[in-house]
Amino acid sequence: MYTTMGQGEQIVIVGPQHAKNERMCAFLERQTAIPCRVVAQRQQCSAPRQGERVLVLHDCEDLPEATIARLLNSGDAAPAPREIGALYNLDQQATVEYQALQAGIRGFFYRHEPAELVARGVPELFGGTLWIPRRKMEEIVLAPTRQATTAAAPLTEREREILSLVSTGANNDRISQQLAISPHTVKTHIYNIFKKLDVTNRMEAALWFLRQQEAGRQADEK
Repeated sequence: MYTTMGQGEQIVIVGPQHAKNERMCAFLERQTAIPCRVVAQRQQCSAPRQGERVLVLHDCEDLPEATIARLLNSGDAAPAPREIGALYNLDQQATVEYQALQAGIRGFFYRHEPAELVARGVPELFGGTLWIPRRKMEEIVLAPTRQATTAAAPLTEREREILSLVSTGANNDRISQQLAISPHTVKTHIYNIFKKLDVTNRMEAALWFLRQQEAGRQADEK
């Protein structure tokens, strides 16, 4: 059984209320001890109360990729405060992951993956970690974007340390605890990182860092 340490956690599968989703919901409850329910529409998700966190699994089965892209563009799939968003039953050949990350989605579960893998990913997402298969992360990291430059930005050692944690999906509180510095100091460092890298959000900064790591690895192999 994969369990989390937090309280007030819920899982919501947004998709058809058919037997398959109901079975997955029951399985996740057994494996994670986190309450789970299925709703047909995102609008049926009640806003998390104070102290609650909700993992919303958007069922993408039978949805054309263009429809998923529209949902991401419209903000309908974007997580609300205290929500964690993930795409579930995504096609293995999908190409919307980078767009989804930009929209605030934190994880991807693909069609035909074993249910045990979904159960393993749930506590990781609640713990603040991104849940992305390595091959997909490599595709995203190597994809050409305006942050694809390999030129080193003038980051301090502390800024690189913080950016490394940001790339794992760690939030400010988690970084503060791990580095034994105040949340305000973390926030200031992240502001400076964004300014130096010319990025506007944590995901763009994380992708810049991961591309730097990949460029360094390739250089070492030459």
